[in-house]
Amino acid sequence: HSRCIEIGENCLLPEDWTTNPRWTIHGLWPTTMNGYDGPNYCKNSSTFNASAVLDLMPELLLYWPNCLGNEPQDSFWEHEWSKHGTCALSDALLATQHSYFSAALNLYQGLNISLILAKNRIVPSLDAKYHLSDIVDARHIRLLA
Repeated sequence: HSRCIEIGENCLLPEDWTTNPRWTIHGLWPTTMNGYDGPNYCKNSSTFNASAVLDLMPELLLYWPNCLGNEPQDSFWEHEWSKHGTCALSDALLATQHSYFSAALNLYQGLNISLILAKNRIVPSLDAKYHLSDIVDARHIRLLA
């Protein structure tokens, strides 16, 4: 939600957000081992196909929603696939659209970032603001425990 506000877009939270507030997925971004952000837009010939992830739709809508109100729901997934997913194609575990989106969902659920952050009083909110250092500290505390 904060990203929408930051770029001045019309933001839509998931319909159940007020009763079930949660952090959502922004993406799964392959990076190099040196911490370099990227690569991006690796294989333009691999276009997003929503039918490849139909069975994942309930989870994608819940955990990886498109919060931009003036865009089609799947446009965010299409963007993330084009920019980042295509760069993961060389990894056998992420070599298809289905495996890429499924891996992101599995990481989200398996790492339970929401619980880690909540234990450090960092919770989804329309009003609260958090310092990046607090979020990083919370993540490190959990990783070391």
